[in-house]
Amino acid sequence: MTTISRPDGLGDIADLGLTLAESKLLLAQVQQQLVAEQANTHATFRPDCRSCGGTCQVKDWQPHRMATLFGEVRLKLPRFLCAGCGCGETGVRWPSHCRSTPELSQLQARLSRPQARRRALQAPR
Repeated sequence: MTTISRPDGLGDIADLGLTLAESKLLLAQVQQQLVAEQANTHATFRPDCRSCGGTCQVKDWQPHRMATLFGEVRLKLPRFLCAGCGCGETGVRWPSHCRSTPELSQLQARLSRPQARRRALQAPR
């Protein structure tokens, strides 16, 4: 966990609150922790085997990287194995092909439109 130390008092207005760098670091850590908790909860859902219908057990954990609005997060997602027939399964309702969150993809698409570029170039500086 990061320790953030800011000066006491308001002698300099620049010392008020968090800096952009401090807030980005803090938000990235919160995002990583939240994603880790979501991945652990996701692992509790056991898929049914497509071959025999039995319940699969966790075989191992596969590392993944996801781009989010608040930076890249690393998570480990379970891979499952049926104890009855030995068939493998991926996680329940996990789109393994995804590399970024839909919200980030939508923002990137919106910012890359020609109209958005023109507005950005015309903005007063």
